[in-house]
Amino acid sequence: MARRETKVGGLASVMRTMDEQRSAKLRAKLPHWAEVQAAVPSQLSLEQCSSEAAALYKASLAEQLTKGEGSIADLTGGLGVDSWALSRCCGSLLYFEKNPELCKAARANFEALGCSNISCFNQESTLQSIEELPEQSLIFIDPARRSASGSKVFLLEDCTPDVLTLLPAMCRKAPWILIKLSPMADITMAVNRLQQAAAEGFGVQQVHIVGAAGEVKELLVLLGLGGGAWSLRLADTDSGARLDLAPEDEARSVLTLANCLNAGTVLLEPRPLLLKAGCFKLPCTLAGLRKLSQDCHLYTGQLPDGHPLAPFFKQYEIIETLPTGNASIKELGHKYPVAEVSAKALHISSEQFRARLGCKSGIAPDGRHYHIFGCGTAIGGRLIVCFRK
Repeated sequence: MARRETKVGGLASVMRTMDEQRSAKLRAKLPHWAEVQAAVPSQLSLEQCSSEAAALYKASLAEQLTKGEGSIADLTGGLGVDSWALSRCCGSLLYFEKNPELCKAARANFEALGCSNISCFNQESTLQSIEELPEQSLIFIDPARRSASGSKVFLLEDCTPDVLTLLPAMCRKAPWILIKLSPMADITMAVNRLQQAAAEGFGVQQVHIVGAAGEVKELLVLLGLGGGAWSLRLADTDSGARLDLAPEDEARSVLTLANCLNAGTVLLEPRPLLLKAGCFKLPCTLAGLRKLSQDCHLYTGQLPDGHPLAPFFKQYEIIETLPTGNASIKELGHKYPVAEVSAKALHISSEQFRARLGCKSGIAPDGRHYHIFGCGTAIGGRLIVCFRK
């Protein structure tokens, strides 16, 4: 009996730990929802939903289009985070979700959050259901990016529901369509395919790359009436930084390579948002930076705090550089036992490079945050030791 009680007690402890972890994640990801002790049916539903910051960013886009009026339809409501945010910038919102458990939780959470203008429908969004929709000011859709077996999918037609099939019907029901895609999606390919699938007179107007915590979190495509060129926006929800670009800006830019790497020089590492936008030559033309090589996405130069590119780079100061080689690697491993490590344009991975150096991650005893880059540069292989500015 005592053994059985131990097992039961152990299970209860595990369950308490899981509940505490879920509550902590809810507080971090959805602080307003945590305040009302929002219902979360599963850990997966919490992981897959938008963060509060990302949802409010979508709402800021919608508000510019709806002027705070009209009706918005969320065709893939899920836990309801995006619906909650979007409902704050329109007269009424229609929430659709095929999963009854999620729909029940969303309905309860909307009530707890004081969202009186949301109507919930426990049904799947199909061609027929969209055809039966009343006209909307904006339609939002976030198709599930997992197959029936649970594996991740990236092609638009493999997501659920199939946006390419539903898009013409959506275009007949609203002047604006906002689509959330996988952060891994190829932007040019997605834009081209959505342009082809959209109803006549509709076109892609904007693509938004949304980031937080140093990662690309969401890729949003806005379609609307009218053709012509589309624009690209990088948006960091942590800092509020924004950068607006035209897709052709990169093609028009000229690559400038660094011909020296001296101690005291500033080294700049682009953040994921800039890399996702495919901006490799652009920093050279827009800010006069010099790239270490065509394949090594590191730069040298100066970026003042007020420069529009500054929030999209990590900045380091170079301490010393050495040519690549076993002797140099051994020397740096002994000299900098605590340092971050990255391999750029080398034939080894960052983990392999770290293993050869023998460095541990963290802050060094002198209080500095060192970083050792192993790079293939325009002047040959280099080991670059620097610290975060």
